[in-house]
This record gives sequence, structure tokens and C-alpha cells, in this order.
Amino acid sequence: MSTMRLVLTLISYTRKFSIYNVIAWGLFGLLGVSEGLLIKSILDSITGTPTLSLSVWTLISLLFLNSVAISVVFQLGGLAYEHQIFRMNGLLRLNLLDSILKTPKSKAIPVSTGEAINQFRDDVGMLTNLAGQLNIAPGYFLVSIINFVILYQIDSNVTLYIFIPILLVVILIQFFSTKLRNYRNRSRESTSAVSGFIGEIFNSILTIQLASAEKHIIKKFEKLNDNRRDMVLKDNFLTHIITFIAANIVEIATGVIMLFTINGIRNGTFTIGDLALFVAYLRSVSGNINDIKDHIVRFKQAHISINRLLHLLSTDSVDILRRRQSLHLKPGDIVQENQSALPSEKLESLKILSLNFLYPESNSGIKNIKFTVPKNSLTVITGRIGSGKTTLLKTIIGLLPKTSGVICWNSQVIYDPHTFFIPPRSVYTSQTPKLFSHSLKDNILLGENQSEEKLEDALKMAVLDEDIKRMNDGVNTLVGNRGVRLSGGQISRTAAARMFVRDAELYVIDDFASSMDVKTADKFWKNLFNLNATFLVVSHQKSLLEKADQVIVMKDGEIESQGKLDDLLKTSDEMKALWKNIK
Repeated sequence: MSTMRLVLTLISYTRKFSIYNVIAWGLFGLLGVSEGLLIKSILDSITGTPTLSLSVWTLISLLFLNSVAISVVFQLGGLAYEHQIFRMNGLLRLNLLDSILKTPKSKAIPVSTGEAINQFRDDVGMLTNLAGQLNIAPGYFLVSIINFVILYQIDSNVTLYIFIPILLVVILIQFFSTKLRNYRNRSRESTSAVSGFIGEIFNSILTIQLASAEKHIIKKFEKLNDNRRDMVLKDNFLTHIITFIAANIVEIATGVIMLFTINGIRNGTFTIGDLALFVAYLRSVSGNINDIKDHIVRFKQAHISINRLLHLLSTDSVDILRRRQSLHLKPGDIVQENQSALPSEKLESLKILSLNFLYPESNSGIKNIKFTVPKNSLTVITGRIGSGKTTLLKTIIGLLPKTSGVICWNSQVIYDPHTFFIPPRSVYTSQTPKLFSHSLKDNILLGENQSEEKLEDALKMAVLDEDIKRMNDGVNTLVGNRGVRLSGGQISRTAAARMFVRDAELYVIDDFASSMDVKTADKFWKNLFNLNATFLVVSHQKSLLEKADQVIVMKDGEIESQGKLDDLLKTSDEMKALWKNIK
């Protein structure tokens, strides 16, 4: 049922093009019916048994016009079909991407990147192809009934005889469909395994080289490819057998027609035109029956594709894929949100009340977190490795879903931190910033429309301006895959510039300055604190702890102590131990 529900949703989502397709391809089938009747009339007129009072040349002219109409309708139907498929693909991929982006960051997608890309392409394509074909199937089915009725009226016995082998083929195909479904599923899985392994190789080249594991990696790659080859061969072999049988059924049925009509042709009860009509309609009817076979196979394959996509999203509900959203296909469809008009007050205080988060299938996380960040203050969160510092930051800004607790911006309760804590309210830089394989400028702006002056100010604030002067292409320098052409400190400062180019009330920073040298880090923090803003920072640096308006000491996911550094060094054993080990 989930497969049919999704198919119907896709068809109704593209209602306008669905109607166009039904009309176009139904008309295309009816023109095929009229073409067969015209050919029959022409042959009957030539052989001296005319069924119409029109001349041969008039019938030929009508046949020519009918052929032109078929060509025009075919082109229009193809255009409508492509538009429909494009929109259905867009909706499914948008829903997939939207769901993945909204997945709690405590959960990684359960497959490799390469396999996920394969599913975005192949499984989505399988589902939309099924929806598109089923959308036009009723028109073809109606035409097949018309063809059958016409043939039955000419000779009922021959009509029934020729459909027996066709029905046998459908039964045979249905018998093989289960085995084909298993082969197709295993073929997809083996292909995804190869693609995923290729992605892992590219992301781990240095690790492979340092471990001298090239031979082992190649051996593993060959094994995966061998398995993929075997599965694809089995899948293709069975598919070609079924296709071969279905494709030759017309020739078999044509032979049956000739055997059963030879006496009728001799005594004049069955004309040459009737024979031509039988052959013409037989190809159409058998083609439609073959389509039914394809629909049966596709339906089973679509069920597999849905299960794979739901596994990718770590859910059992197909409703995620059925969500209706705008694809923004026209420039006017995209409404740029006026960030300055967002309904938010200037930050006076950020209050965290009884905040909890536990990682799935684990007791680790944060528990009963309570503190307040006043306006224009510096709050530093510190603690041992694994004490919950990063988890706390991510839970506050919505990158992890809180289990319970309240987050307040001034007196306003924030029910959806993930969508609330964005510029101009807040900006966030993680401990390990991510860069795209584009230019420095593109990585900093990320599509933001900012002036060159604003960009230069952000580069100075991030202490990146001198580095850029030494680069041949300046801010247009390509950083390579994941910033491979930059040092760790340059990656961190690029992420900082990305943060500075967007004005915000609250700056949330997760210890990313640890990759900078002391001189650069001191200059960076000095620039940062010249801003008229509020700061929530994870850090172990002495200079920051000394400057902080309040220090929050984390231990085992809970606040062990909080206050000014001088007081904590007198009252907190944990802070004393941390301070002793800070260089």
C-alpha cells in the first residue's frame, strides 16, 4: 500500500502535467486505432473489397494526416511526460534532502556517501518512472480494449486464439518476477557497496598510503566488483530472457493468425485488410500487455526502492516522502527572507533551564543544565575531554534535539532552536569547521550577498588578511577538497571569517582556535571581543578563562561548578585540576 500511496501522491502533485499526459497518450493510442482502420480500408479497396466509399487516394491522404498527427501528439506527450518526471524527481529529492538536513546530528546517515548518492539517483528514478508510466496506463488500457473489441467483431475465434499465448507470457513473467526482484535488490546493493567504497578510498588516501595498505584496498575493491558483476549479470540475464519472450510474442501470435485465417482469406470471409488490422492491433495490444508485465516488475522494484530510501532516512513512515513542497522553479517563487525583519528582540539574556539530552542507546549526554548568559558577556565552557561541552553547545542551538528543558531568548521560550539560532540572532563555528572544494570567497560568503568592504573587514577580523595576500589568487584561491590546500589554522580562520561576515547578537564558538598559534589566537580573540555582542565559547585557553564573565565547568555531562575564575580556583576541585594542566 505504501508504494501505491506514494505513486498517487506524485501523480496528484503534478496534476496539470498528469492530465496533459493522460490526454496526449490517450489521443496517441486512438490515432493508432484510426491508423489501423485506414490501412485496412486502403488494402480492402485495392483488393476489391472496399469497406468505405472513399477513394484510395483520399484514404492515403487521411493516413498521411493521421501520421502527422501521431508525430505531433507524440512530441507533445513526450514533453509533458518529461516535465512531470522532472517535478516528481524534484519533490522526492527535496523531501529526502530536507529530511536528512533536519535529522538530529547525533545520527549519521546509515549508508556511505556514495550509496546515498546512488539512492538519490536510482531509487528516486525508479519510483518516478513507475508513477509516470502508471499515469498514462489507463489511456493505453482503454485503447487495448477498443482494439480487442474491433478484432473480436471481425473474427471472435481468431481473436481469442491469439491472446492465449500472450496471457501465458504474462503468467510466466509473473512466475519469474520474485526471483527478478531478489536479483535486482542484490544488484543495487552490490553497486552501492562499490560506489560507497570508492568514496571511502578518496576520503582516506593519506591513511591508505601511510599504512601501505594499497594492495589490501585493491583486493577488497576487486572482491566488491566481482560480487557486483555476478549480481548484475544474473539480473540482466533474467531481465533479457523475459524481454526476449515478451518481444517475440507478436511474431508467434502473427503465425497463429495466419494459420487460422488462411481458409477465411481463400473463401473471402477474411480480407487482406482484416489480416493487416489484426497484425497492427496485435502489436499494440501485446505491447500494452508487455507494459503490464513491466508495471508488475517495476512495482516490486519500487517497493524495494522505498524501503532503501526509508532506511536512508532511518524511518518507517513513507509520509516523509509524500510531503508536498514548492520546488521554486520560477525566479519569483523564491522569497528571500528579510533577516532584519525576523520577529526577534535584541538579546538581553539567554537562559538555559533544566536542559537535558542523551544520545540514543546511551546514557551519555548532558543532564540538568542551568545557567544564564547576560547581554554583552563572555561565558566560557570548559572541562575534560568527553565532559559534554560540545554536546551542550549543539543542544542549545538545536543541532541536537533536547530531551527536555527550556531555552529562553530574553523571556521568549524557544521551541525550535534549530531554526531560531541563525543570523542575525546567532552564528556558530564548530570545533572542526567544514569547507567546500571552492574558493575562499565562496566558502566565506556561502551565497550571502555582501559588499567587498564587508568581506575585507571579515578577513581582518579573522586574522586571515595577511595569508590571503600571500596567495596568488587571493580570496579566489581554490581550497581543494575539504580545504586540503589550507593549514588547520587557515581552515579555522576561514570559518571565523564566515562567521564575521554575518552580523549577529550571539556568537557560539566551539574551541576551534586551538589550531592557531598563540600569537594569531590572541589577535583573533582581541578582534572578536571588540564586537558589541554576546559570546558563548568552549575553550581551555587561560587568557579566555581569565577574561570570562563566567566560567562553566562541565563534568560527566553536568555542571560541576560555575562562576568567576578566581572564585572557582578557590572552590572547585575540578577547575583547580583543569587549571593545573592548562599550558
